[in-house]
Amino acid sequence: SLGGALLLAGCSAPPAVIAISASGLPADGTGLRVSATLNGVALAGVDELPVQGLPFGLRLPEGARGAVQVTLQVLTSDGCAAASGSATATAQGEGRIDLPIPLTPLAPHLCRLRVTLSGGGRGRVTSSGGQIQCDAQEAQRAVGSRCAADLPADPAQPVALRAEPESGSVFTGWTGPCVGLDPCALVLSGPLSV
Repeated sequence: SLGGALLLAGCSAPPAVIAISASGLPADGTGLRVSATLNGVALAGVDELPVQGLPFGLRLPEGARGAVQVTLQVLTSDGCAAASGSATATAQGEGRIDLPIPLTPLAPHLCRLRVTLSGGGRGRVTSSGGQIQCDAQEAQRAVGSRCAADLPADPAQPVALRAEPESGSVFTGWTGPCVGLDPCALVLSGPLSV
């Protein structure tokens, strides 16, 4: 990665490059969370970079053709998203495509809540709004399970987590900001892991 460019995959032929810029950057933004898809399939290697990395280039796999959707979240120093936006471009296999992304402020900010399951039991953890549906079997296979979500950092909207062990399994308790065996209520003010 050179000069703010984000490399997704090496190519021997001239690759398609999406030149990403953003408008509406909030003053308190310190980082960017980037995600991208090609024809609805997530592209690996896209994650976070400093706000000073704007604009940057997104190199696509060799011969990539089709719809590329890029989503940006502007992060504050506490790790919560203060603004977000997305845009779509069409890749034609090679060449440069300019993709300006208009950002919209988020009020309240959105903070990432991540649930990690441990042990060999079966069951799941769910959130009150349904954004987290973390299933033990799916999490072990790293497919299909929604174990993280960006949720409002709003004291008026606490997030409740509930552990639901399957028959034959036992929930032994929370770690991190939650304690005990009862459902856990969290007020987000920054990213949290449970």
